[in-house]
Amino acid sequence: MAKAARGFIEWIALEKHLDRIDAKLDTLTRKVNRIMADAATLKAALDRINTGLDGIVQDIKDLKALIGTGMTQAEVDAAQAAADALVSRVEALDAENPPARK
Repeated sequence: MAKAARGFIEWIALEKHLDRIDAKLDTLTRKVNRIMADAATLKAALDRINTGLDGIVQDIKDLKALIGTGMTQAEVDAAQAAADALVSRVEALDAENPPARK
C-alpha cells in the first residue's frame, strides 16, 4: 500500500477515535451539568426549609410570650408543655438538617 494511502487510512481511524472521544466528553458534560443542577436544586430546597424553620422558631417564641395572659395555671402549664414540645421537634429537625454551607 502506498505511503499516502496508509496515511489517509490512519487519518480516518484517528478521526473516528476523536469522534468517539468527543461523544464521550459530551455525555460527561451533560452528566456534570445535571449533577450541578441537582445540587443547586437541593441547596435551594434546603435554604427554603431553613428559612421556614426560622419562621417557625419565631412563631413559637411569639406564642410562648403570650402564655399566661388570662389563663389558669393549668392552661399555662399545658401551653408551656406544648410549646416546649414544638421547640424540641424543631431543634431535632434542625440537628438532622444543618444549614447548607455556602
